[in-house]
Amino acid sequence: MTGRSSASKAPHGRPLRVLFLNENLGGHATMHRAIKATIGERPEIVATFVDVPPRGLIRRVAGAGIPPLDRLDPDFAALRSQLAVSFVARRILRELAGSYDFLHVYTQHAALLSADMIASTPAIVSTDATGRQVSRLLPYRLPTRWTPLQNRVRMPLEQRVYDSATLVIGKSEWCVNSLRNDYQIGDDKLRRIPFGVVIPPLVPRTATPSGRPEITFVGTTLARKGGDR
Repeated sequence: MTGRSSASKAPHGRPLRVLFLNENLGGHATMHRAIKATIGERPEIVATFVDVPPRGLIRRVAGAGIPPLDRLDPDFAALRSQLAVSFVARRILRELAGSYDFLHVYTQHAALLSADMIASTPAIVSTDATGRQVSRLLPYRLPTRWTPLQNRVRMPLEQRVYDSATLVIGKSEWCVNSLRNDYQIGDDKLRRIPFGVVIPPLVPRTATPSGRPEITFVGTTLARKGGDR
């Protein structure tokens, strides 16, 4: 999906043209919609939003598990899926080359094959988790002794993306710590910008008949969403 916000002429000349490229997985699209809903308030910016299309047959095959290796994780299914996303994203960036002044990519996995294009323009790479973190929190498979091997193959590609960016943004201290410690991103280009979710104050509620508290959780798995941290 693409969309362009209306913008008037900025005092310094034409508005800044910003391209927001979204990996388009789960909550990534939700964050993009939130940015799109508010960016129109900034007349000095013309924003173009592009979501990587949903997986088709080719991408599904590219990221499919390979029995029986999928039980142990040496089939590199997650990395193959990320590279397939990045291949599509690179094609999108090539098609839009010259149409933007500034690039925002969410997340880094959409840019694994586009470090050179990120380096060619002012760019922000934003993420909720590094590849090393994601590899141990996948909802469809548990990490094994083979998972670090996949990380060693992915990390050079991911590192080039971070190194090519003007700024790297983590959505939590947990994520920022990994960017700093696992990928050696310096504080001069590393930022933490939490999700803009306002947590309302607690409202007193009537106790449940059993007397035990009830907690409602929305998400794929509790551990993957940080419930154990």
